[in-house]
Amino acid sequence: MPVYNIGICDDDKNMCCELESMLIDIFREFNVHVEIEPWYSGETLCKHLEMGNAFDFLFLDIELLTFNGVEVGKFIRESLNDIKTKIIFN
Repeated sequence: MPVYNIGICDDDKNMCCELESMLIDIFREFNVHVEIEPWYSGETLCKHLEMGNAFDFLFLDIELLTFNGVEVGKFIRESLNDIKTKIIFN
């Protein structure tokens, strides 16, 4: 059974929890195993990714406090040359 690694980055912890819950329900319905990691700032997420970690899907809040979701997406595509991660802006 495939396992999908999903990241959620939003400075609103309630939004992270809601999205995580919805994703778990959706993937469970299709009998797909997921591992979901929440992140609450773009900076810490980028540091995690720089260490060689990656996600299959990454949900990014556009309006993060300092390093916004668009900047994180640009960092992933340009600095890390990662074209495999599916980025969803929310």
